[in-house]
Amino acid sequence: MFHFVPRKVAQRTRPALSAPDAPVPGPSALVLTPDEAPNQGTDAKKAKGKNKATDVSTDEDIATLLTLALSDHALWSNVELCRAVSAADDGWVPLSFLVQRSTYLLHLEQRPPDSVLVRAIRGHAEDVLEVRMRVTAPSKEAWYGQRASPDEGGGYEVRLKHSADALSRAGNFSRNEWEERTVYVENVPLAHRTVPGIHRFLSSLLPVPTPSSPPASTCTSPPLPSPGHTQTQIQAITLPPHHLDRPGTPPKCKGFALVTFACAADATRLATDWPWLPRRTAVPHETEAETENRNRKATEAREREAAAEEDAVKFGFRALPKARWDALKEEYLAYRQTLLDAIADADADVQYGRQAETAAPSGEGPADPVYAPTRTRTTRDPGPGPEFVAPPQPPLAPSAPYPPGCLVFVRGVHPETNKTTLKALLGAHASRVAAADALDYVDYAKGMVSCHVRVSTPSHARALVTAFTDRPLVQMHGLDGTGSLPPSANSTSNTDVDATPKRITAELVDGEREALYWHKVPEKVRREAVRKAIALAQSQSAGGGGDEDVEMTQEEHGAPLEGEGEATKSQSKRPRKRRRKA
Repeated sequence: MFHFVPRKVAQRTRPALSAPDAPVPGPSALVLTPDEAPNQGTDAKKAKGKNKATDVSTDEDIATLLTLALSDHALWSNVELCRAVSAADDGWVPLSFLVQRSTYLLHLEQRPPDSVLVRAIRGHAEDVLEVRMRVTAPSKEAWYGQRASPDEGGGYEVRLKHSADALSRAGNFSRNEWEERTVYVENVPLAHRTVPGIHRFLSSLLPVPTPSSPPASTCTSPPLPSPGHTQTQIQAITLPPHHLDRPGTPPKCKGFALVTFACAADATRLATDWPWLPRRTAVPHETEAETENRNRKATEAREREAAAEEDAVKFGFRALPKARWDALKEEYLAYRQTLLDAIADADADVQYGRQAETAAPSGEGPADPVYAPTRTRTTRDPGPGPEFVAPPQPPLAPSAPYPPGCLVFVRGVHPETNKTTLKALLGAHASRVAAADALDYVDYAKGMVSCHVRVSTPSHARALVTAFTDRPLVQMHGLDGTGSLPPSANSTSNTDVDATPKRITAELVDGEREALYWHKVPEKVRREAVRKAIALAQSQSAGGGGDEDVEMTQEEHGAPLEGEGEATKSQSKRPRKRRRKA
């Protein structure tokens, strides 16, 4: 007998031999040299650089908003701010007061701390604004834990470098002068649809004023402090309110704004370079002085200006003087009021027509001069006097898109019914007033309480509407294919009114509603409906039929007249004679 031998005998693996020349790295070898370190910390440096770029752009935007908050136009328009600057010691205003009272700083999502505001002023608005820290001794309330007034503590103060000149300019300007310097801009590129973005975008489009430019002839304000200074070139940016803006919130830029410049020449230049009509499709040409000035700028500034001009052409940026914009606005409001008045008059005419149809006798049908001939004497009201019939409708052309007047809208059907039951119900009701093949199609969707019914000819449609008006019906349940008379008011007084079925009503569909409905019907079905309507119209005209035949057919079939019910039908039956037994 053989002993059990396993398939694999586990053997102890030998450890790998290390190379004798490979030294073990010591602690000093784990330290990277300066040349090797940058590859490892690239991601961290990228993240820091990205955050730094975001901080720089944010500081620039904050500096722009603070500059606009203390511009000449702001001092002129905001009386409270002008009074505070005039009454302040050497023009120093608390920074907290400016943040709380300025409408420009409301565009910031969150109020930044004072240190961020101070950093933005010192980094991007040193030519216009000055900032200092106010230090005061602590009060007793601070020592004993009581609440102190915010004015008693320290903080930061800000002022204009030339506050006296700014106050004098603001007092000398009039509304008309500011209106001349205001331009309406539209189609601002998407990347610049904020107040600081519009300021930065327009500053790139406009040429930077140089000391050689004559400011006295075109601008009442003094020349700018330095050639590179563009903060006071734009005095105000106003975002007109939009109908989608929420009340009480600062308006958001929808691509248009009103921009006020310090000089009228800048407003004229912007409206000329980027006219309203026709829209510019290429970058405007520069003069020799502008080209020389552009060449003196840094490469980054030239690239920024070129990118702004390309975006302006791409998005269709255009400008318009505010005087012209006001004239167009008045013209638009007048035209809008004219349209509203026309719509109101049309609605009044439609309402008057509906009231006239409601007040008309129920047997005459709708007062339509095309499809409903008007008579002074009908078959139901025989009497002396001539009968006046409206001119017949024009013959239907084979190329017509659909047969007009052959669509009926029915309301009040049971929500649990189906097409078969509805066709039986409407067919039984229509058989009393028209031919058996008058009903073409019942357009009904499951769960609805209304449907569209296509009939063969306009006379059949009017007869169906008249039949439902003269003899109202209700569909008691979903499979009710005959209909019942609506219950009287006395019978429903003790029952649930909501559970009572609604009366079935029919309405002739015409005009735009009819065209929209037939537009959704397949073309093959529409052609067949037109062909059938033409054939039946020709047969009726050859046989002398028409609306009178439909009404006579209604009387021959014994349809109850207006005001007649079951009692009238029982009285019309002849009494049966009883046979006597022999």
